[in-house]
Amino acid sequence: MPTRRPLLHALVITLIITVAPFLFPSHGQSAPPSTANTSSSTILNTLTTDENWFYYYIPGIIRPDEGTIELTLVPSKPASEFTASYDFAFIVIPGQEISGRTLMGLHIPPPSHGTTGWNFICRNENKSTAVNYPKLEFEAGQPIRIACSWGSELKLFINGKLVASKPYSRLISPLPALFKVRRSAPFNARGVRVSSIALPEERLAGDPQKEFTADPDTALLVTDSLKKIETFQTAWHNRIKFADVMPVWDVTSQSYVTGQEVRYPLVGINRSASAQSFKIAQVITPYPVGEPLKLERTWEIPADKAYHLLEVPQPELKAPGFYTVKTIITDPSGNDTEWKSSLSICPAFPTGAKEGALARYLGNHHDFDFDVKVMDQVGIHTSRVDVFKWFLLEPIQGKFQWEEADTMVRQANQSNHDLLGILCGPPHWAGEDPGEAMKKQHPNTTRFERWKPRNIKDWENYIFQVASRYKGKVKYWEIWNEVDFHPPAMPASFSGSTEDYNNLLKAAYQQIKKADPEAQVLMSGFSLNSVCDAAMPYDLLKMGAADHFDAFAMHAYNGVLFVDQLRAALDQKKPGGKMWMTEHAWLTISNEKNRIYQEVAIVLNYIDKKFEKFYAFGFDELQFNHFTHSPTVDFHILGVLQGQLRQTNTLSGRLTFPGSDDYSLRHVLTRTDGKTLTVLGSELAAHQVRIDGVIHSAIDVWGRPIAFETKDGQTKIKIASLAYIISDKPIKVLESEATEATPLYTNGDFEQVQGDILTGGLSAGKPAGWTLRDKTYDPQGAITITDNAHSGKYAINIHSSGKGAVYAFQYCTIPAPGTYRVTGWFKRGSAKDAGIPFLSVYDMASGRVDRKHFPQASADQWTEFSHEVKFETTPEKQVAFMAGIEKGAGDLLVDDMTFTRIEPLRVAKDKVKPISVGSAANRSYTDTLQIVKKMDTISLVPLRDFVRGSNIIGGIPFTLQPQATGNAAVIVAPSNLVKSLPVDSAPVSVNAKFAQLAFLHTALYVEAPDKAALGEYQLTYEDGSTATIPLLNNRDIRDWFLSANKSGIPAQRTITSQAGIELGAFVLLADNPQPQKTIRHIVLKSKGPGILILLAIAGIESAA
Repeated sequence: MPTRRPLLHALVITLIITVAPFLFPSHGQSAPPSTANTSSSTILNTLTTDENWFYYYIPGIIRPDEGTIELTLVPSKPASEFTASYDFAFIVIPGQEISGRTLMGLHIPPPSHGTTGWNFICRNENKSTAVNYPKLEFEAGQPIRIACSWGSELKLFINGKLVASKPYSRLISPLPALFKVRRSAPFNARGVRVSSIALPEERLAGDPQKEFTADPDTALLVTDSLKKIETFQTAWHNRIKFADVMPVWDVTSQSYVTGQEVRYPLVGINRSASAQSFKIAQVITPYPVGEPLKLERTWEIPADKAYHLLEVPQPELKAPGFYTVKTIITDPSGNDTEWKSSLSICPAFPTGAKEGALARYLGNHHDFDFDVKVMDQVGIHTSRVDVFKWFLLEPIQGKFQWEEADTMVRQANQSNHDLLGILCGPPHWAGEDPGEAMKKQHPNTTRFERWKPRNIKDWENYIFQVASRYKGKVKYWEIWNEVDFHPPAMPASFSGSTEDYNNLLKAAYQQIKKADPEAQVLMSGFSLNSVCDAAMPYDLLKMGAADHFDAFAMHAYNGVLFVDQLRAALDQKKPGGKMWMTEHAWLTISNEKNRIYQEVAIVLNYIDKKFEKFYAFGFDELQFNHFTHSPTVDFHILGVLQGQLRQTNTLSGRLTFPGSDDYSLRHVLTRTDGKTLTVLGSELAAHQVRIDGVIHSAIDVWGRPIAFETKDGQTKIKIASLAYIISDKPIKVLESEATEATPLYTNGDFEQVQGDILTGGLSAGKPAGWTLRDKTYDPQGAITITDNAHSGKYAINIHSSGKGAVYAFQYCTIPAPGTYRVTGWFKRGSAKDAGIPFLSVYDMASGRVDRKHFPQASADQWTEFSHEVKFETTPEKQVAFMAGIEKGAGDLLVDDMTFTRIEPLRVAKDKVKPISVGSAANRSYTDTLQIVKKMDTISLVPLRDFVRGSNIIGGIPFTLQPQATGNAAVIVAPSNLVKSLPVDSAPVSVNAKFAQLAFLHTALYVEAPDKAALGEYQLTYEDGSTATIPLLNNRDIRDWFLSANKSGIPAQRTITSQAGIELGAFVLLADNPQPQKTIRHIVLKSKGPGILILLAIAGIESAA
């Protein structure tokens, strides 16, 4: 959060402590171990009973500076059948985010990884080191003993013999949290031993036929096919007196619906000789804005060397919403560890309510390694899964391995989940090697699961066996995934031809219907990216493929592009044929506010297009954090949406009303109770809406109630972005008024990308919101996404062969007469590129074109260019602003486009002189501030957004430096608020006479009444005399958190932070008390509660 509002709560909650050893470990000083104890903790016990993975909380077991992990593995398939995917034998997951997915791990990667064979990896926060042994020398069903040690070297041992090593000098960090060992296929681990030292070769248990036994350095021993768990106190434990507390990261303890009791689980262990007391402090804040809840408690852990669970009740958390959680745990020595997580509380489905026809429209790609309860409680009961892939089920010809698939199907059926299973991916023995030439076209082609089957009979047997086994248990089958990534296009998913796939589809359809006539068959979900075979779905329909599927499937990485033409093609061959959307995630929208809106919009737009199913993608990472298992905003938004769809039957239409063009969401749906759900939303602005009639309820995108006023049969409601409105009958909108400025353009920074760039690379992406004229005038022209950006992740690369203009443009509506400026940052691809860049504005009504060329664009650095256009009257139609190459050949990089109205000046430009704050600047735009006693860390990144775009702010032409990399802002604060900041700034050099001074500034953490003194600017003149310009709260400056005081002074520049929070900066134009004197310097002084930030100063030579 950018700032903290006054606390609503500050209380200490009485502890509810479950003092119980967990995961049934035993404890001893040396072998032989004592009898194990059983834990009473449900959260912790379920870890060890997972059928696919053995889980264990690992603090106090994994030593950061050295240690050894030994495993007994019984591979379920021969060595030749590995490398289709990343197969992990064990994983150590940290409790906090790091640069990679694992803190430690042993895995066999696919060839595209770069190293083959066994890979043992260790990481800290920023760096990773791996040791590799390229040979896979084992047979299916035969035990093998693997040992991994770390210390001065990383070492890998097989059956007690050293096979690879590499120097290593870093600590394993952050603190290891969770230890996962693969108990099922393909490794079938049968034993684990963890030691607190890097064992020498002679002390390893090298015989895989023998059970592990404990020795004096054994910290953890897991035997009897991972059923018996023992822990031990080693010399290392005795020396460091280890004691620790950390959160229990579990999806079910961080995702709720209203009415459920919210609890925050912590796990603690104490291996010292005396009881240890830990302080636990939390700040739980509604997101994106709201009053924080502060909790404090103390937890004393006995010296019994057992794990203990503290489930902290949080009864104050009852309202629906998304919450950020910051937990600081202070150990007995005073050392703090900060843990960040989140909570989701979705509105509960009303008791007794009836589900509608759309209740199972929205599905997910649920990872059944995680508790399916998180899907159940938000009402998502259909999942797309890939556990049925051929190489997983039949790695040895004729010997099917059903265990993992059986487990998943049983869990799904018990939870009343419909399953869509993907059938594809041959094992090595069944695939046809495409040859080295094709393998070089895309790294995925080196993986045999992407090859076409060599024998149709083997394929038919696989399909029939799967469909037969899960008859009546799996309703839907999808034949291959994104098969249009195939030759002659990019062969990322399938090495065969269109005809090859048609034969596979026909054979699969026949075998599935033979095994289970009620099952539904989908053709492959097409990616439809620019690097795919765009003709493939149409060619398949011409080949007669419509006779061999029940539903046509596609993916939505291009939005609804291509939907209408595919529908038309399908109707020609299969009139009224079903269409499903089987995979989508907003991988390419980094702006959270935009992504949240689009999460809802795309789901509803596919209902509008008459699709029967829509599957969201990315459970682990996109919807839940991989490390903390906390829900993301994306999961929460989908949960709220599903809660609304669950009680609906059909989309009855879209509203039309004056101003409805501003609303991309105007969807009206019928409900099972006879009422109407209207989803009304605009991504352009907040609106005040007047409705004819009475509404029952309204909630926002977060699930929170929206206040409304009903009077004389009409209802007034303010909609910030979108609203779910329940009424007796379809609403009629009488009036809609935008309550904030509507942006003239979208995606000027090119961070929103359409297309599956994860599979197809950047060449598969297109900039959302932009129209491309790449080949219209130059057949060899191209416009592509590039990661060589001026700012952010992406820019566009415009290529011209010199035969005609190549450009990108965007339509927008001019709201009023005035002067408008189009800007863009340009950089040539190389010094040889001779294309002439331009910026242009085209008025569609008059046909007028204003264009300016910039031949001076450089290949050495990014340069900002601009072009101004004046409209004497408001244009009758939209205008287009554009950037590109008009003449000449070459490449041009374009980024950070803007199109804005130039604000009228309060003072003439020639009367304004810049005053650099550089001499006093003490913080950069990338710094953070640690707030004393308030447990907040504030990022200063939003400050850069204040100084982007037009330099005219509040009618004053400031000199701004958005690209500054060093200290750029002057910041002061009282010492009791931020210790690292001065109370008074260093002097800002002036040495000039001015009649007035203009300050661009803002403030944080202002908790003071109106007109309270927050600070002052002290002017020191050449003769040594001084004068002050006071800074009074809500007169000259106020807190940048605008929604905290909606009646406060207006901001002269507003921005929306990455967290979706509106922040403001303010301009103070003040008279110089002694204009006849030369000002030597200016000092910003803090006088009251709050952080003062000075961004720019301008001097005015004569009064405005």
